[in-house]
Amino acid sequence: MTDGFEYEIYSFEKTYKELIYSICSGLYYRSEDIYITLNLTNKLNPLLMQSISTDQGTFDVRITFVPAKEIGRIMEQYKNSLLVYNPRNYLSLSNNAVNKKIAESITKQKNNDFAILNNGITILANDFNFSQGTGKENRGQIVMSNPQIINGGQTAYTLGSIYETYKNKPEDPFGDKEVLIKVIVAEAKEGLDPKFINNISNATNQQTRVDEADRRANGEIQIRIQELIFDKFGYYYERKKGEFHPGISSEYIDKELIINRDTFLRAYYASKGFPADARRSGSDILFSEDKFRSILNNPEDYRKMFFALLLHKNLSGLKKDNWGYGIKYGKFAIIYAISLNCDPKIFSESDYEEKAKEKINKIQKKWKKFEDSIKNKPANADYSGEEGDFDFDGYYKGKTLTVDLKEFFKDEND
Repeated sequence: MTDGFEYEIYSFEKTYKELIYSICSGLYYRSEDIYITLNLTNKLNPLLMQSISTDQGTFDVRITFVPAKEIGRIMEQYKNSLLVYNPRNYLSLSNNAVNKKIAESITKQKNNDFAILNNGITILANDFNFSQGTGKENRGQIVMSNPQIINGGQTAYTLGSIYETYKNKPEDPFGDKEVLIKVIVAEAKEGLDPKFINNISNATNQQTRVDEADRRANGEIQIRIQELIFDKFGYYYERKKGEFHPGISSEYIDKELIINRDTFLRAYYASKGFPADARRSGSDILFSEDKFRSILNNPEDYRKMFFALLLHKNLSGLKKDNWGYGIKYGKFAIIYAISLNCDPKIFSESDYEEKAKEKINKIQKKWKKFEDSIKNKPANADYSGEEGDFDFDGYYKGKTLTVDLKEFFKDEND
């Protein structure tokens, strides 16, 4: 080009990954440089500065009080872009009873009790600059580069929500209320061990319980699985609850393309030979660190994971007729029975949807026979009632299920 402008060509793939995906996940507005204005009235030493030595190197730490309204302003604007390292995203932070108490301490109290009663916000940033010379009396300014909230997301969300509610109204519930921030300055965040970032988050005083699924949300394996499934199949694996709400609410993506992480994990766990555990285990057990790592131990198996998910998706949409108790209680058993003799890696990626339906239709013809075959087995006597009734609910969560499935479907052809 000779018109003096620099141009960058965006291919379809680059457009989809770097523009559409970031918009759908609420990451479009990048929080590169954040400016916060401070009121320095009656503050002789507004900033505490110290260098801390750790196994990851030496970090500069800055601690100060900032206007709660300023945190609300930047949170309302940047939302998920400030929560990349946080185990929860903007939407999932909204579903908590603690928000009401935090909000009341802003909207119903006139004094600055909030600054003392709230635990504050921990931020990881590439750079931090504080200036007292802004040209305005008793006004200072903080500039942070690429900040990420790693703890105190609940507080930040609530302040953002309050700011959004009142920004076009004459009332200002914030007044002079402040919130404590602790900023850890790391010049190259991408070079930090993710475990180190998680340790900071977990060790910091938390105001709300973080469930096990949220704790696993930022793991490298989950991030890689999310990328692969999106790139190959165009589905959105939801590592964090509500992660793709911006795309759904704007009607950029179909909500049917969102993969629920709990269902995803259970379906794949069932396909690996644990259909009973997949049905009966609670989410906190499945997402506990050791169990989770034993299930999702290799992101390169994403094809098997996705195919198991498609099986579950299609089974969930079927009527119970002609399946005995399979659809009602045994969807994970059906997934394992199909997976016994099916390697999805040999399928074309464009054929996965049809192959899932094909495999389900094929095994449906034998499912009632399978259920009849297990009723009179001595090993299943515990599930037989006095009047000949069989407890299929208990059976599909029981210890004999996997063995029975292997025995009955071992001769099925792929």
